Amino acid sequence: MKIPATVFETLPLVLLEIIKSKKPPDKVLDFYFKQNRKWGSRDRRFFAEITYENVRYFRKYWALSKVQNKFEQKTLNDEQAKRVLKKYFQVHYPEIVTPYDVELNSPSGELSPIDEASYSNWFYELGQQELGEQWSMVAKSLNQTPSVFLRTNTLKIERSELQSLLASEGHETEAVQGSSVALKLKIRKSLASTKAFQSGLFEIQDLSSQKVAELLQPKPNEKIVDACAGGGGKTLHIASLAKNKASVLAMDIYQPKLLRLAVRAERAGATQIKTQVIDSKNVINKLENYADALLLDVPCSGSGVIRRHPETKWQFQQSDWFHVQKTQDQILQEYCKIVKPGGRMVFSTCSIFPTENEKKLHQFLSTHSDWSLETKQTFLPEENLGDGFFIATLNKAVR
Repeated sequence: MKIPATVFETLPLVLLEIIKSKKPPDKVLDFYFKQNRKWGSRDRRFFAEITYENVRYFRKYWALSKVQNKFEQKTLNDEQAKRVLKKYFQVHYPEIVTPYDVELNSPSGELSPIDEASYSNWFYELGQQELGEQWSMVAKSLNQTPSVFLRTNTLKIERSELQSLLASEGHETEAVQGSSVALKLKIRKSLASTKAFQSGLFEIQDLSSQKVAELLQPKPNEKIVDACAGGGGKTLHIASLAKNKASVLAMDIYQPKLLRLAVRAERAGATQIKTQVIDSKNVINKLENYADALLLDVPCSGSGVIRRHPETKWQFQQSDWFHVQKTQDQILQEYCKIVKPGGRMVFSTCSIFPTENEKKLHQFLSTHSDWSLETKQTFLPEENLGDGFFIATLNKAVR
Protein backbone atom coordinates (compact mmCIF):
# COMPACT_ATOMS: atom_id res chain seq x y z
CA MET A 1 0.00 0.00 0.00
CA LYS A 2 1.70 3.16 -1.22
CA ILE A 3 0.81 6.27 0.72
CA PRO A 4 1.78 9.80 -0.37
CA ALA A 5 4.40 11.38 1.88
CA THR A 6 2.13 14.40 2.31
CA VAL A 7 -0.41 12.18 4.10
CA PHE A 8 2.12 11.45 6.84
CA GLU A 9 3.19 15.10 6.94
CA THR A 10 -0.37 16.36 7.30
CA LEU A 11 -1.74 13.88 9.83
CA PRO A 12 -0.06 15.42 12.93
CA LEU A 13 -1.25 18.89 11.94
CA VAL A 14 -4.84 17.77 11.55
CA LEU A 15 -4.82 15.75 14.75
CA LEU A 16 -3.54 18.63 16.87
CA GLU A 17 -5.88 21.13 15.22
CA ILE A 18 -8.94 19.05 16.08
CA ILE A 19 -7.88 18.20 19.63
CA LYS A 20 -6.73 21.68 20.58
CA SER A 21 -9.45 23.76 18.91
CA LYS A 22 -13.23 23.91 18.57
CA LYS A 23 -13.17 23.13 14.86
CA PRO A 24 -15.38 20.29 13.55
CA PRO A 25 -13.28 17.42 12.14
CA ASP A 26 -15.11 17.39 8.83
CA LYS A 27 -14.32 21.07 8.28
CA VAL A 28 -10.65 20.52 9.14
CA LEU A 29 -10.47 17.55 6.78
CA ASP A 30 -12.13 19.51 3.97
CA PHE A 31 -9.53 22.26 4.35
CA TYR A 32 -6.59 19.89 4.07
CA PHE A 33 -8.18 17.95 1.23
CA LYS A 34 -8.30 21.21 -0.73
CA GLN A 35 -4.63 21.77 0.11
CA ASN A 36 -3.76 18.31 -1.26
CA ARG A 37 -5.79 17.95 -4.44
CA LYS A 38 -3.44 15.29 -5.83
CA TRP A 39 -4.63 12.76 -3.25
CA GLY A 40 -6.88 10.10 -4.75
CA SER A 41 -10.18 8.93 -3.26
CA ARG A 42 -8.44 6.01 -1.57
CA ASP A 43 -5.91 8.36 0.04
CA ARG A 44 -8.68 10.62 1.31
CA ARG A 45 -10.62 7.72 2.82
CA PHE A 46 -7.47 6.42 4.47
CA PHE A 47 -6.59 9.88 5.79
CA ALA A 48 -10.08 10.41 7.23
CA GLU A 49 -10.12 6.96 8.84
CA ILE A 50 -6.75 7.46 10.51
CA THR A 51 -7.75 10.94 11.69
CA TYR A 52 -10.99 9.85 13.34
CA GLU A 53 -9.44 6.78 14.96
CA ASN A 54 -6.64 8.84 16.44
CA VAL A 55 -9.01 11.54 17.65
CA ARG A 56 -10.99 8.76 19.31
CA TYR A 57 -8.01 6.99 20.88
CA PHE A 58 -5.39 9.75 21.11
CA ARG A 59 -4.73 9.39 24.81
CA LYS A 60 -4.53 5.60 24.64
CA TYR A 61 -1.80 5.63 22.01
CA TRP A 62 -0.12 8.52 23.77
CA ALA A 63 0.05 6.35 26.91
CA LEU A 64 1.33 3.35 24.96
CA SER A 65 4.19 5.46 23.62
CA LYS A 66 5.12 7.69 26.57
CA VAL A 67 3.37 6.64 29.78
CA GLN A 68 5.91 8.22 32.11
CA ASN A 69 4.79 11.77 31.24
CA LYS A 70 1.61 13.34 32.58
CA PHE A 71 -1.04 13.91 29.93
CA GLU A 72 -1.67 17.62 29.37
CA GLN A 73 -4.01 18.47 26.51
CA LYS A 74 -3.01 22.14 26.34
CA THR A 75 0.70 21.36 25.89
CA LEU A 76 0.40 18.66 23.23
CA ASN A 77 2.85 19.28 20.41
CA ASP A 78 3.95 18.00 17.02
CA GLU A 79 6.39 15.45 18.41
CA GLN A 80 3.76 13.95 20.69
CA ALA A 81 1.28 13.72 17.81
CA LYS A 82 3.90 11.88 15.77
CA ARG A 83 4.49 9.48 18.66
CA VAL A 84 0.79 8.73 18.81
CA LEU A 85 0.57 8.15 15.07
CA LYS A 86 3.66 5.99 14.98
CA LYS A 87 2.30 3.77 17.75
CA TYR A 88 -1.08 3.59 16.03
CA PHE A 89 0.49 2.43 12.78
CA GLN A 90 2.63 -0.13 14.63
CA VAL A 91 -0.50 -1.63 16.19
CA HIS A 92 -2.87 -1.53 13.21
CA TYR A 93 -0.66 -1.30 10.13
CA PRO A 94 2.67 -2.96 11.05
CA GLU A 95 3.47 -3.39 7.37
CA ILE A 96 3.61 0.39 6.88
CA VAL A 97 6.88 2.11 7.76
CA THR A 98 6.15 5.64 8.93
CA PRO A 99 8.61 8.50 8.40
CA TYR A 100 8.17 9.86 11.93
CA ASP A 101 11.63 10.28 13.46
CA VAL A 102 10.61 9.81 17.10
CA GLU A 103 11.46 7.17 19.69
CA LEU A 104 8.71 5.26 21.43
CA ASN A 105 8.94 4.41 25.10
CA SER A 106 7.65 1.05 26.27
CA PRO A 107 4.66 1.01 28.66
CA SER A 108 5.68 0.43 32.28
CA GLY A 109 2.48 -1.42 33.21
CA GLU A 110 -1.23 -1.64 32.56
CA LEU A 111 -2.95 1.45 31.26
CA SER A 112 -5.10 3.43 33.66
CA PRO A 113 -8.87 3.42 32.98
CA ILE A 114 -8.77 7.00 31.70
CA ASP A 115 -5.85 6.25 29.36
CA GLU A 116 -7.51 3.06 28.10
CA ALA A 117 -10.84 4.84 27.50
CA SER A 118 -8.99 7.85 26.06
CA TYR A 119 -10.75 10.95 27.40
CA SER A 120 -9.63 14.34 28.65
CA ASN A 121 -9.22 14.53 32.42
CA TRP A 122 -12.13 16.89 32.87
CA PHE A 123 -14.63 15.03 30.69
CA TYR A 124 -13.81 11.65 32.23
CA GLU A 125 -14.33 13.05 35.73
CA LEU A 126 -17.64 14.57 34.61
CA GLY A 127 -18.78 11.15 33.37
CA GLN A 128 -17.91 9.62 36.75
CA GLN A 129 -19.81 12.33 38.60
CA GLU A 130 -22.88 11.92 36.41
CA LEU A 131 -23.06 8.14 36.02
CA GLY A 132 -20.97 6.71 38.86
CA GLU A 133 -19.89 3.09 38.39
CA GLN A 134 -21.89 2.87 35.17
CA TRP A 135 -19.56 5.35 33.46
CA SER A 136 -16.68 2.93 32.80
CA MET A 137 -18.96 0.68 30.74
CA VAL A 138 -20.55 3.61 28.93
CA ALA A 139 -17.18 5.24 28.24
CA LYS A 140 -16.01 2.05 26.57
CA SER A 141 -19.22 1.73 24.56
CA LEU A 142 -18.83 5.28 23.28
CA ASN A 143 -15.58 4.23 21.61
CA GLN A 144 -17.35 1.77 19.32
CA THR A 145 -17.65 2.59 15.63
CA PRO A 146 -21.26 3.74 15.11
CA SER A 147 -23.68 1.87 12.91
CA VAL A 148 -25.41 3.66 10.04
CA PHE A 149 -29.20 3.80 10.30
CA LEU A 150 -31.64 5.01 7.68
CA ARG A 151 -35.16 6.30 8.16
CA THR A 152 -37.59 5.47 5.37
CA ASN A 153 -39.43 8.53 4.08
CA THR A 154 -42.95 7.12 4.12
CA LEU A 155 -44.24 10.15 2.24
CA LYS A 156 -42.71 8.51 -0.82
CA ILE A 157 -42.01 4.83 -0.20
CA GLU A 158 -42.45 1.88 2.18
CA ARG A 159 -39.49 0.29 3.93
CA SER A 160 -39.57 -3.02 2.03
CA GLU A 161 -39.55 -1.18 -1.30
CA LEU A 162 -36.68 1.03 -0.19
CA GLN A 163 -34.71 -2.00 0.96
CA SER A 164 -35.10 -3.65 -2.44
CA LEU A 165 -34.18 -0.46 -4.28
CA LEU A 166 -31.01 0.04 -2.23
CA ALA A 167 -30.05 -3.59 -2.78
CA SER A 168 -30.36 -3.08 -6.53
CA GLU A 169 -27.79 -0.27 -6.18
CA GLY A 170 -25.41 -2.45 -4.20
CA HIS A 171 -26.30 -1.42 -0.65
CA GLU A 172 -27.51 -4.23 1.60
CA THR A 173 -29.59 -3.32 4.64
CA GLU A 174 -31.48 -5.09 7.38
CA ALA A 175 -34.81 -4.09 8.90
CA VAL A 176 -34.59 -2.95 12.52
CA GLN A 177 -36.91 -4.77 14.90
CA GLY A 178 -39.29 -2.53 16.82
CA SER A 179 -39.43 0.04 14.03
CA SER A 180 -41.53 0.15 10.86
CA VAL A 181 -39.22 2.60 9.07
CA ALA A 182 -35.63 2.02 10.25
CA LEU A 183 -32.96 0.19 8.25
CA LYS A 184 -29.40 -0.61 9.27
CA LEU A 185 -26.68 -0.47 6.64
CA LYS A 186 -24.69 -3.73 6.64
CA ILE A 187 -21.51 -2.21 5.20
CA ARG A 188 -20.60 1.44 5.74
CA LYS A 189 -20.57 3.14 2.34
CA SER A 190 -21.57 6.54 1.07
CA LEU A 191 -25.18 6.67 -0.10
CA ALA A 192 -25.18 10.23 -1.43
CA SER A 193 -24.93 9.14 -5.06
CA THR A 194 -27.77 6.62 -4.91
CA LYS A 195 -30.99 7.31 -6.78
CA ALA A 196 -32.89 6.54 -3.58
CA PHE A 197 -31.13 9.32 -1.68
CA GLN A 198 -31.31 11.85 -4.49
CA SER A 199 -35.04 11.14 -4.80
CA GLY A 200 -35.57 11.79 -1.08
CA LEU A 201 -36.67 8.26 -0.26
CA PHE A 202 -34.73 8.12 3.03
CA GLU A 203 -32.71 10.12 5.52
CA ILE A 204 -29.61 9.01 7.38
CA GLN A 205 -30.74 9.25 11.00
CA ASP A 206 -29.63 7.40 14.10
CA LEU A 207 -32.02 4.86 15.60
CA SER A 208 -32.38 6.68 18.93
CA SER A 209 -32.93 9.99 17.16
CA GLN A 210 -35.80 8.44 15.23
CA LYS A 211 -37.67 7.80 18.49
CA VAL A 212 -37.92 11.53 19.28
CA ALA A 213 -40.51 12.47 16.66
CA GLU A 214 -42.37 9.22 17.29
CA LEU A 215 -42.87 10.16 20.95
CA LEU A 216 -44.12 13.60 19.91
CA GLN A 217 -46.96 11.76 18.11
CA PRO A 218 -47.63 14.37 15.41
CA LYS A 219 -51.12 14.24 13.94
CA PRO A 220 -52.78 15.66 10.81
CA ASN A 221 -54.24 19.15 11.12
CA GLU A 222 -52.07 20.03 14.11
CA LYS A 223 -49.78 23.02 14.50
CA ILE A 224 -46.35 21.68 15.40
CA VAL A 225 -43.16 23.58 16.23
CA ASP A 226 -39.64 22.18 16.17
CA ALA A 227 -37.93 25.02 18.01
CA CYS A 228 -34.32 23.78 17.87
CA ALA A 229 -34.52 22.28 14.40
CA GLY A 230 -30.88 22.46 13.32
CA GLY A 231 -30.43 20.55 10.08
CA GLY A 232 -33.99 19.26 10.30
CA GLY A 233 -33.75 15.48 10.56
CA LYS A 234 -36.44 15.34 13.24
CA THR A 235 -38.49 18.02 11.48
CA LEU A 236 -38.68 15.87 8.36
CA HIS A 237 -39.67 12.88 10.46
CA ILE A 238 -42.48 14.90 12.05
CA ALA A 239 -43.80 15.82 8.60
CA SER A 240 -43.65 12.20 7.52
CA LEU A 241 -45.51 10.94 10.60
CA ALA A 242 -48.19 13.57 10.10
CA LYS A 243 -48.54 12.44 6.48
CA ASN A 244 -47.87 15.99 5.22
CA LYS A 245 -51.13 17.11 6.81
CA ALA A 246 -49.80 19.10 9.77
CA SER A 247 -48.46 22.64 9.76
CA VAL A 248 -44.82 22.27 10.84
CA LEU A 249 -42.74 25.30 11.84
CA ALA A 250 -38.98 24.68 12.04
CA MET A 251 -37.03 27.24 14.02
CA ASP A 252 -33.38 27.81 14.86
CA ILE A 253 -31.00 30.64 15.71
CA TYR A 254 -28.78 29.72 12.75
CA GLN A 255 -30.22 30.65 9.36
CA PRO A 256 -27.76 28.52 7.29
CA LYS A 257 -29.10 25.40 8.99
CA LEU A 258 -32.65 26.34 8.09
CA LEU A 259 -31.64 26.99 4.49
CA ARG A 260 -30.22 23.47 4.30
CA LEU A 261 -33.41 22.15 5.88
CA ALA A 262 -35.47 23.80 3.15
CA VAL A 263 -33.46 21.96 0.51
CA ARG A 264 -33.88 18.66 2.34
CA ALA A 265 -37.62 19.25 2.76
CA GLU A 266 -38.07 19.85 -0.96
CA ARG A 267 -36.19 16.65 -1.78
CA ALA A 268 -38.28 14.71 0.75
CA GLY A 269 -41.58 16.08 -0.54
CA ALA A 270 -42.37 17.59 2.89
CA THR A 271 -44.52 20.42 1.62
CA GLN A 272 -45.99 21.69 4.91
CA ILE A 273 -42.73 22.80 6.56
CA LYS A 274 -42.04 26.47 7.08
CA THR A 275 -38.88 27.92 8.63
CA GLN A 276 -38.30 30.84 10.99
CA VAL A 277 -35.02 32.25 12.28
CA ILE A 278 -35.06 33.05 15.99
CA ASP A 279 -33.35 36.43 15.88
CA SER A 280 -35.11 38.01 18.85
CA LYS A 281 -37.26 37.12 21.86
CA ASN A 282 -40.20 38.68 20.06
CA VAL A 283 -40.26 35.72 17.64
CA ILE A 284 -41.05 33.38 20.52
CA ASN A 285 -43.44 35.81 22.22
CA LYS A 286 -45.60 36.02 19.10
CA LEU A 287 -46.10 32.24 19.20
CA GLU A 288 -47.59 32.11 22.71
CA ASN A 289 -50.32 29.43 22.92
CA TYR A 290 -49.82 28.63 19.23
CA ALA A 291 -48.79 24.97 19.03
CA ASP A 292 -50.53 21.68 19.68
CA ALA A 293 -47.10 20.07 20.00
CA LEU A 294 -43.60 21.39 20.58
CA LEU A 295 -40.26 19.65 20.15
CA LEU A 296 -37.32 20.98 22.15
CA ASP A 297 -34.22 19.07 21.12
CA VAL A 298 -31.98 21.34 23.16
CA PRO A 299 -28.21 21.96 23.02
CA CYS A 300 -26.24 19.69 25.33
CA SER A 301 -22.85 18.14 26.02
CA GLY A 302 -23.28 15.59 23.23
CA SER A 303 -22.18 12.86 25.62
CA GLY A 304 -24.49 10.32 23.97
CA VAL A 305 -23.10 10.77 20.46
CA ILE A 306 -19.35 10.61 21.11
CA ARG A 307 -19.13 7.59 18.80
CA ARG A 308 -20.03 9.94 15.93
CA HIS A 309 -18.24 12.96 17.35
CA PRO A 310 -15.13 11.75 19.20
CA GLU A 311 -13.78 15.32 19.19
CA THR A 312 -16.26 15.99 22.02
CA LYS A 313 -13.81 14.25 24.37
CA TRP A 314 -11.32 17.05 23.84
CA GLN A 315 -13.31 20.04 22.67
CA PHE A 316 -16.07 20.13 25.30
CA GLN A 317 -14.77 22.07 28.29
CA GLN A 318 -16.03 22.99 31.76
CA SER A 319 -17.01 26.47 30.54
CA ASP A 320 -19.16 24.80 27.85
CA TRP A 321 -20.83 22.67 30.52
CA PHE A 322 -21.95 25.73 32.47
CA HIS A 323 -23.01 27.53 29.30
CA VAL A 324 -25.13 24.61 28.16
CA GLN A 325 -26.92 24.48 31.51
CA LYS A 326 -27.84 28.14 31.22
CA THR A 327 -29.00 27.70 27.61
CA GLN A 328 -31.22 24.74 28.45
CA ASP A 329 -32.84 26.62 31.32
CA GLN A 330 -33.49 29.63 29.10
CA ILE A 331 -35.02 27.57 26.30
CA LEU A 332 -37.32 25.63 28.62
CA GLN A 333 -38.46 28.76 30.45
CA GLU A 334 -39.10 30.85 27.34
CA TYR A 335 -40.21 28.35 24.71
CA CYS A 336 -42.71 26.33 26.76
CA LYS A 337 -45.27 29.12 26.34
CA ILE A 338 -45.49 28.24 22.64
CA VAL A 339 -47.71 25.29 23.61
CA LYS A 340 -51.42 25.93 23.95
CA PRO A 341 -53.32 24.62 27.00
CA GLY A 342 -53.96 20.92 26.52
CA GLY A 343 -50.94 20.61 24.24
CA ARG A 344 -47.77 18.58 24.66
CA MET A 345 -44.03 18.95 24.51
CA VAL A 346 -41.12 16.60 23.94
CA PHE A 347 -37.85 17.54 25.61
CA SER A 348 -34.83 15.68 24.26
CA THR A 349 -31.05 15.73 24.32
CA CYS A 350 -28.30 13.64 22.80
CA SER A 351 -26.84 13.44 26.32
CA ILE A 352 -26.79 10.64 28.87
CA PHE A 353 -25.92 12.88 31.82
CA PRO A 354 -28.75 13.32 34.40
CA THR A 355 -27.89 16.98 35.06
CA GLU A 356 -28.98 17.78 31.50
CA ASN A 357 -31.96 15.48 31.57
CA GLU A 358 -33.94 14.29 34.61
CA LYS A 359 -32.56 17.01 36.90
CA LYS A 360 -33.30 19.68 34.33
CA LEU A 361 -36.92 18.54 34.02
CA HIS A 362 -37.35 18.28 37.79
CA GLN A 363 -36.20 21.87 38.12
CA PHE A 364 -38.58 22.99 35.36
CA LEU A 365 -41.61 21.16 36.77
CA SER A 366 -41.00 22.55 40.26
CA THR A 367 -41.67 26.06 38.92
CA HIS A 368 -44.32 25.28 36.27
CA SER A 369 -47.38 23.77 37.93
CA ASP A 370 -49.32 23.74 34.65
CA TRP A 371 -46.97 21.13 33.23
CA SER A 372 -46.80 17.41 34.08
CA LEU A 373 -44.40 14.65 33.09
CA GLU A 374 -45.93 11.78 31.12
CA THR A 375 -42.93 9.64 30.16
CA LYS A 376 -39.14 9.78 30.22
CA GLN A 377 -36.56 7.42 28.82
CA THR A 378 -32.78 7.32 28.61
CA PHE A 379 -31.19 5.35 25.78
CA LEU A 380 -27.65 4.33 26.63
CA PRO A 381 -25.29 3.73 23.71
CA GLU A 382 -24.57 0.08 23.12
CA GLU A 383 -22.64 -1.71 20.43
CA ASN A 384 -24.62 -2.03 17.18
CA LEU A 385 -27.54 -0.06 18.61
CA GLY A 386 -28.40 3.61 18.58
CA ASP A 387 -26.75 6.61 20.17
CA GLY A 388 -27.26 7.81 23.71
CA PHE A 389 -30.40 9.93 24.03
CA PHE A 390 -32.84 11.26 26.59
CA ILE A 391 -36.48 11.82 25.63
CA ALA A 392 -39.33 13.02 27.82
CA THR A 393 -42.94 13.88 27.02
CA LEU A 394 -44.78 16.53 28.99
CA ASN A 395 -48.39 17.72 28.96
CA LYS A 396 -49.73 21.23 29.52
CA ALA A 397 -52.89 21.44 31.60
CA VAL A 398 -56.15 22.75 30.21
CA ARG A 399 -57.06 25.96 31.99
